[in-house]
Amino acid sequence: MSDVLSQNEIDALLNELNSGEIDINEIDSEEEEVKKYDFKRPSKFAKDHIRTLNIIHDNYGKALSTLLTRYLRAPFNMELITIEVLTYRDFSNSISNPSILSIVELNPLNGSIVLEIPPTIAYAIIDRVLGGYTDSSEKVKDFTDIEISIMENIIVDMLEAMKDPWENIISLDPVLDRIETNPQIAQITSQTDMVILITYKAEIDDMDNFINICIPDLVIDPIVPKLSTKLWFSKDESKHYEEHDTSNIKNKILETDVPIKTILGKTKIPFDDIANLQVGDIISLDKNLNEKMEVVVGKDTKYLGNPGVKNKKYSIKVTDIVDKEKEL
Repeated sequence: MSDVLSQNEIDALLNELNSGEIDINEIDSEEEEVKKYDFKRPSKFAKDHIRTLNIIHDNYGKALSTLLTRYLRAPFNMELITIEVLTYRDFSNSISNPSILSIVELNPLNGSIVLEIPPTIAYAIIDRVLGGYTDSSEKVKDFTDIEISIMENIIVDMLEAMKDPWENIISLDPVLDRIETNPQIAQITSQTDMVILITYKAEIDDMDNFINICIPDLVIDPIVPKLSTKLWFSKDESKHYEEHDTSNIKNKILETDVPIKTILGKTKIPFDDIANLQVGDIISLDKNLNEKMEVVVGKDTKYLGNPGVKNKKYSIKVTDIVDKEKEL
């Protein structure tokens, strides 16, 4: 419906106002509520940008759930909770001390991001890696060098899993720079700079807490125009088509190695005879000298042929093609 009223509609509206059929106060109450805007925290991300980030990190959460469940041999669930824009100070103040704070270079983008794993989840992971079980009553303490080393190996795999969810937007190569445990040391941007905070709810055994990814505005700024759901889905469909392209599948099949062997014959003998076999003993097979031999491809007999020698090597000449369907 058009937002511009025709002259007839305007005249009808004025007549209803004059006659009292419409109350002017009712019209005023239908106006949209004015929203407050904080100029100290400007956001350049539209709803479409946040929606695209939601799709990316929802897929990343599912990938991490699968990865860590397999790695820890225990159910590990990561569910995307929120994506919000706030200052780095707000994020830094919300982090417990100590925590596992991974400073990650998000190549080819400039700058670093933070992957924060709270101590309760970190110790649950470490306990599982070392063959134990999660102890929710354990008090939070500083991480040892060995514990940080264990988490480093896991975090490297977690960063590797980040590549695929971002592939439709940019080819990322996340590299772990260092791990800090003190939020005051893990400063990747100014306290007043805006950041995107992605929050997951992580669950392992009877333990749950929040894992956060903090991406500074300056890092993601170059690819903000690409954060479009329309662009994301169009690339996803293109990728899907390429993966299922008929010619590509055919070429991969033609290049596949398939085992092939020739069966000289078969027989059955008692195990006692096998145990007493000596050099020079003769085993009779179920094939005659003039009978064709089976050529087995994979697990199925596909051809029949005659044995021979070519270039001083034993060989077989294919004479018949076995059609299993005709036999049935």
